[in-house]
Amino acid sequence: MSNRFCATRKMIEEKPEEFAALMGYEVVEEDGHFTKDERKAYQDMLNRAGKSTGVKIEDLMQDFDQSQKSRNSVAKKKEANMDKPLKDWTLGEAKEYCPEKEILAQLAEEAAELAQAALKLRRVIDGTNPTPVSEEEAKAAIIEELSDVALCCKLLNIRPSRYTMQKKLNRWRKRLEVRNCGQKDFV
Repeated sequence: MSNRFCATRKMIEEKPEEFAALMGYEVVEEDGHFTKDERKAYQDMLNRAGKSTGVKIEDLMQDFDQSQKSRNSVAKKKEANMDKPLKDWTLGEAKEYCPEKEILAQLAEEAAELAQAALKLRRVIDGTNPTPVSEEEAKAAIIEELSDVALCCKLLNIRPSRYTMQKKLNRWRKRLEVRNCGQKDFV
């Protein structure tokens, strides 16, 4: 694991609000009040740990609730900044944070999603097995999944080969000619 990754993880753990701000996000918490169940769970946890603090759990929770209220008022004012665009990642940054084996796993997942999207479009076109997805939506899904596959390939420095593509196209044509009894004008 790189030192930069470890430093980033440490910052996330120690200063989540600052990290979120650097990433273009704002930490927005709920109203800051604990439910009865949360209070009971926290008290049970303290009791199991055998820590007798001499302080009532309700007092601790009330202090925490008060500090949360003041934090939340500031956070809600800043919430308007949530629409600001995030800094775009570069390919180099993505490679730095994602090891090759994870990019390969992502490629496999995206390739499977591309296959599903292609099958969905086939269902739309065929109509035998109806789907509520429109042809336009199905084509958009293919474009999205193909883009995901292409991005993973780019991160892995894998590019299509024109020679291989032409070879495959010629083989495909031969198969279609055989199916159509040698007719060259089968299209």
